[in-house]
Amino acid sequence: MYGDGAIGTDPEPAKVLARADEAASQAIATAPNYAHAHYVKAEVLGLSNRFDAALATYDRAIALDRNHAAAYVGRARNLNVIGRAAEVLAPVERAIRLSPRDPDLYVWYFVLCHANTHLARDAQAIEWCLKSLATGKTFYFAYVDLASACAWRGQNAEAAAAVAELLKLRPKFPASNQTEYPTG
Repeated sequence: MYGDGAIGTDPEPAKVLARADEAASQAIATAPNYAHAHYVKAEVLGLSNRFDAALATYDRAIALDRNHAAAYVGRARNLNVIGRAAEVLAPVERAIRLSPRDPDLYVWYFVLCHANTHLARDAQAIEWCLKSLATGKTFYFAYVDLASACAWRGQNAEAAAAVAELLKLRPKFPASNQTEYPTG
């Protein structure tokens, strides 16, 4: 849902998702109590815009492994996509507590940034965007929300600085591929 993964660059994303769905289903059939297989299936369902099924499948992964931090974040991303941003914060915060040194922490912080942006909580959005960026990972979506939140707060110099950093990473933004924008 975020980033420039293989699905976004494949000329036939529906085929990629169909193959991934089949593989995840086979994994679940082989090991029905393997939480990560359910997590992968939920990711595929979310990328296929089958959000209710994705949420149920994330719930199954979490029921099988209450410590599966990525499943909490995946569920939260999907909640944000379907307009339930207020429900995003608690599961992501739990994931951070479960895996405070996770290599995807920069994305998790961004999910909190993005949810707060949806909730018009600009100060919190700025805080989480800055945390995402402070990890040192180059994740340009954080600059989009950071610029927006700063502008909404009247922090025009900070907003301009965020846009400048965004344009270093994505010189053609927003004229680049519109499908790259995070929806959740």
